[in-house]
Amino acid sequence: MSKMNMGRVLTFITTEDEFGSSDYVITPIPAHRTVEMEFARLGLVGKIESYELSGVMPLSVAWKQVRQKAKGMGITEIRYIEW
Repeated sequence: MSKMNMGRVLTFITTEDEFGSSDYVITPIPAHRTVEMEFARLGLVGKIESYELSGVMPLSVAWKQVRQKAKGMGITEIRYIEW
């Protein structure tokens, strides 16, 4: 039997840029990555207003939660971040 991939759901808001815009992001991340690792990978260190990290769950469940959370917030545009 193969090992199940585990993940978490990371939700964060970036600080406002020079135009007064910020981003709201909901994304699954691998369970072994820390929040700091993910922000560094995305080039967002020091640019985060707030964040929330879920508990560990199967990656397929994390993807489902991301889609449900986005749908519940009326988010229609989904972009995938490469791991």
